[in-house]
Amino acid sequence: MIDDRYSRQERPRSAALHREPGSPFAFGLLLLIASMFTLAPHSARAASRFNVDNTDACTLASAAVIRPVLTTRPLDIKSEPAKAKDGGSACDWEAYDKGLASTARPEFTLTVVTYRLKDPAETAKLFAESWPDGLVPADVRTADASDQVARPDRDMVAVRHGGNVVVLSAQDQEESIKHSAGRIYQLEALAFRMAGATVLGPTDPRVTETACAPIPPQHALSVLTLEPSSLNVDGDGYRCTMEVKDGSLDETHSIENRGEARIESEDLGTRAAALAYQKYQTPFLLASTLVHTADPGDRLLTNTSQPEQVTVVHGSHYVELNVTNVTSDAKASPGWLYREQRLALEAAGATIVPTAGMPPDPVVPGPQRKEHAPDEQWTPSAYHPPVASALLAPLILVMDLLARHRFFVLAVMIVLPSVGGGILGARAKEGRRSAKRHILLILAFVAFAIFNMVAGEMVANTLIYHFGAAGSATITASEMTDVQYNNHDVSRHDVLLRTADGKIVETSFEDDDFNVYPFHNAVSYPGKGDRFSVRYLPAAPSHFVIVANDNSPWATGLRCNGLTDDIYTASEKMRFAPGNKAYQTAYHDAISTALNAGCDASQ
Repeated sequence: MIDDRYSRQERPRSAALHREPGSPFAFGLLLLIASMFTLAPHSARAASRFNVDNTDACTLASAAVIRPVLTTRPLDIKSEPAKAKDGGSACDWEAYDKGLASTARPEFTLTVVTYRLKDPAETAKLFAESWPDGLVPADVRTADASDQVARPDRDMVAVRHGGNVVVLSAQDQEESIKHSAGRIYQLEALAFRMAGATVLGPTDPRVTETACAPIPPQHALSVLTLEPSSLNVDGDGYRCTMEVKDGSLDETHSIENRGEARIESEDLGTRAAALAYQKYQTPFLLASTLVHTADPGDRLLTNTSQPEQVTVVHGSHYVELNVTNVTSDAKASPGWLYREQRLALEAAGATIVPTAGMPPDPVVPGPQRKEHAPDEQWTPSAYHPPVASALLAPLILVMDLLARHRFFVLAVMIVLPSVGGGILGARAKEGRRSAKRHILLILAFVAFAIFNMVAGEMVANTLIYHFGAAGSATITASEMTDVQYNNHDVSRHDVLLRTADGKIVETSFEDDDFNVYPFHNAVSYPGKGDRFSVRYLPAAPSHFVIVANDNSPWATGLRCNGLTDDIYTASEKMRFAPGNKAYQTAYHDAISTALNAGCDASQ
């Protein structure tokens, strides 16, 4: 059963791993072979070193713990236990779309195999013998310094704690998780907890950071351009893109800054695997020693005819750097090749040893940024609601409740006509005028339900905004719900709300409440950690609207994102037709509008 299950998984892409030591079956087989050779001719004693009361691997974690390792979607998480060889226990954790038949193919799968041996020292020996090239420094710091980690390939993690061994195979994860920062740390931490170890945190904070983290922006700028500039930086756990932005604040002329550095980084488990993968990917590139590092095992390959491409191996990390659209002034400046190779090595996490005689880095001054008050110092603008607010508050509360439960209200109002029909039949003898009154009443109920469905939120939001009190809020957590609205998975957001008198209220909202003012067809909500203004009902603070048009940090960022899009559109027109005066004027006007709105100059 285990053999069939693993045969369905993809082979690792690394060319260094042809023997596929990454399957838990292979791990069990290696354990058995090591046991036979270590204790021969006493092979009869080998089996006795395994505990006979093996713990079911599926009981070592819950579905709630496994879900974030597999997916960000609210899928059903199911486990399928199995028996592994040599006294091990296996479990497939599988993620399914809700409501599918039991025979459906899972969306994502995490396989766990556990082994429990009696002798920790013998377990450590067998662990090392099973992966002689796979032992690596752990990303996870545990309470036991003797704990071991092996990563035979990019999708497998094996850990040993005492006499317990846990192997995770995570080839099949959601793409966003598979490329997230700290993925390996997350897998190691899960495996160690399953093995019974105490996880204390990362050994180095960088293991949970994006691929952009070790790169000094100034070093990237000096490779791409010599104009006054700043960078757009975007990355995840494996990729980093650094793109030059026009940083000139001189509105009398425009400059054409350009340049982009694309970096892909992979942790292949061991230096040997990374070196083999580098040779497989770039077999014809030449080694360069232009830049010196603190690790003599670092290897950098470059193409003399196309120096914009560089590959680096540092430890178990393989990094590929590609720079494009470099300005001619930057590329012609002294020391450009050194700076480009240094950038690649820094992206891999290498420590650079300064080389004597190299020209100093060119100074690439960025724009002068406007200083903004920290979010923590921001307070919403004072607002004094109308005198009639207290009298209207109960009515507004009822209207907001009806709007929030619009589907239930609509269902009730649809049922009422049938009930009303029975009432009319019973009262038919009372006269035609009475029947007409009942019909009009039923029609009024139905009309109100339709109005509440279409415009209830907009009306309730407007009333709360004008008659509510002003406060501030932040989102502390977000999670998916089981509800779908217009093919959208509804999320629930936990909120801390500070009232006008300083009281803290814990509340929440869902993103099908559409509680943002002013109302737009495409609603944008704050994210975790954003600070924003709210208007709320003093008697019921959980009934509030998010203010999207004031000076809060979130609203300012939302507004500046739109103004940045206007600048980009104008710059693209000017780039296509640089001599067009109208496009130049529109470009400068867009920059002025963004600066006057208080946007960050680099944006």
